[in-house]
Amino acid sequence: RPVAAIYSTFLQRGYDQAVHDVCIKNLPVLFAMDRAGLVGEDGITHHGVFDLGYLSVLPRIVLMAPKDEGELLRLRYQAARARVKAGLDAHFAKKAKSERESLQQKETLCMQAEALADSTEWVKAALELQALQARWKQIGPAPHKVSEKIWRRFRGACDRFFTRRQDDLKHRKEEWGANLAKKQALCENAESLAASSDWE
Repeated sequence: RPVAAIYSTFLQRGYDQAVHDVCIKNLPVLFAMDRAGLVGEDGITHHGVFDLGYLSVLPRIVLMAPKDEGELLRLRYQAARARVKAGLDAHFAKKAKSERESLQQKETLCMQAEALADSTEWVKAALELQALQARWKQIGPAPHKVSEKIWRRFRGACDRFFTRRQDDLKHRKEEWGANLAKKQALCENAESLAASSDWE
C-alpha cells in the first residue's frame, strides 16, 4: 500500500490527481497529511483548514483525524477491515446470484428429464437425456443447501428411464431368443419334410 506524506495545503493543489488517479480507480493509497488546521508561522498559504471539506466529497475515501498513534492504528485497521468486508460482500453476493441462476437452470433440466423418464421412444429419449446430462455438467454449482437434493432429483429421472430401457431390452432379448428357437424348430421340421416322398 503506497503512503503519500504531504502537507494538507499541497494536497489541495493536487486535488485533481487525487480524484482521477486514486479515488476513481479505487486504489489503496494512504495520504499522511501534515499541517492540518492553522499552522502559525508557516503563513496563510499553508493553513490546512479546507482538507476535511474538500476531501469528504470524494468517492471511496475514508478520512481520519486520530489524536495519537494508538487511535491511528485502530482507524487504519478499521478502514482496511471495511475494504476487505466490502470485497467479500461483493464476492459472495455475486456467487449467490450465480448459484441461484444455476439452480433455475438445473430445475428446468429436472423437469425435462422427468418428462422423458416414462418414454418408450428408447433411442430418441436416450439421446435427449444424454444431451441433458452433458448440459448439467456445464452448469455451475447450485446453492449448497439444495445442491444434493436437486442432483438426486435429476439423477432419479435419468435412472428411471435407463433402468426401464435396460429391462425392456432384456425382455426383448428373451423374446428374440424364444422366437429364434421356434424358428429353428420350424426349419428343422421343414427340412425333414423336404426329403420325404410321402405326399399323402
